[in-house]
Amino acid sequence: MRGIFIDPFTRTISEVKTSGSLAEIYELLGVELITVVSIGEDQTLFLDDEGLMVPKDQQEYFNWRGSNQPYAGKGLILGVDEEGENTDATSTVEEIGALVSFLDKAKINPEEFLGFSVYTW
Repeated sequence: MRGIFIDPFTRTISEVKTSGSLAEIYELLGVELITVVSIGEDQTLFLDDEGLMVPKDQQEYFNWRGSNQPYAGKGLILGVDEEGENTDATSTVEEIGALVSFLDKAKINPEEFLGFSVYTW
């Protein structure tokens, strides 16, 4: 199926082919846990559930127009049908590009959005 891949590390938005399986979504995003955000009636955005806890010097961020917080790490957009199954993304790369902005991580404080502090040793 056709997905839209958002990569804040390369600051690109591109079309990808995927089976839409959970295992492949984890692999594409390079994560161990995912969060799913509804972006309309027929599409979802898959994100790293622990993205805001990654040390800031190792992370990159993007924003979705109208969102009140940054998204950390890569994102994958897929369509969703009436039964909740993954389908082809309905938006184009250009449409998603108009809704996404890549952020300067120097201006991001992830702890503001987590509600707790993250310490690494």
